[in-house]
Amino acid sequence: MNLLRRLAGFGAPGWARSCFLGLAFAASAVAAQSSPASAGKIFLWEVKSATNSAYVFGSIHAARADFYPLPRVVEDAYRQADELAVEVDITNQAEVSKTMPLLIYAPPDSLERHVSPEVWKSLQSALASTVQERQELLGHLKAGALASALVLAALASHGYDPQAGIDRHFLASAHADGKKVIELESAQFQAGILGGLSDEEGDAMLKETLKEAHSGELARITDQVVAAWRAGDTKEVARLLRESNHDAASKRIFARLFDERNPGMADRIAALATGSSHAFVVIGAGHLAGEKSVLQLLMDKGLQVRQLP
Repeated sequence: MNLLRRLAGFGAPGWARSCFLGLAFAASAVAAQSSPASAGKIFLWEVKSATNSAYVFGSIHAARADFYPLPRVVEDAYRQADELAVEVDITNQAEVSKTMPLLIYAPPDSLERHVSPEVWKSLQSALASTVQERQELLGHLKAGALASALVLAALASHGYDPQAGIDRHFLASAHADGKKVIELESAQFQAGILGGLSDEEGDAMLKETLKEAHSGELARITDQVVAAWRAGDTKEVARLLRESNHDAASKRIFARLFDERNPGMADRIAALATGSSHAFVVIGAGHLAGEKSVLQLLMDKGLQVRQLP
């Protein structure tokens, strides 16, 4: 279940690219009105109100050992904060485990009834080496949950580990340091997105995931997204995400993963930036890229947004 929950964050091709980054991250008035991204910086911003400020860092939800140590300015921003805000506290296994009913079909229903014969056949081929008992279990996962698991399995073979993700790194630090952890969303909410896809959307998601995991395209594009993240290049991240929107189904999935979630996150972050405590916020890097990003929404609210070097 840990593996399923974070695909709201992103870096793989197609819909999966959106998931790996999306499905959790003052200058003068001129700077506040300009693009929040600048090449040569990092995926860290200061969001400043008239009375307070917060730091927002873009997360990669499955990372490699060579991501660490993070840049000193990032760790310093965390240390200066009184509290950590994340999309979901993925270390709270009690809450995460409650999401399973949203992600599976109750017998006698199964995934086979909700996807095309073509996708089901491809799925059986992809899982041929899996033991029968596990095949049956996977066959009861809803398409969004299974596609997420397949993405993370493919990325794991390329060295990306959800246990090494940026969110988990800071959650471990916050729990050890006794800092308050704030959830911008909830495990139930995010599971509802993955489990609430239409049959058409789920079929398209699985089809593309199987194709690009098999071809190696998923790993290649993931590396491109990570390179853009390391460079603090939101424009490149946005470009890579836009490439995933090639049909109606992928556009709807993108909207669910980002456009429909960003306003709620922006509202919560704005409240933190105008409150009395100092927060360090970690959200999927994809939420910080593009015209409808959390950063743009924060600027629209009149907050000053400055990317840090």
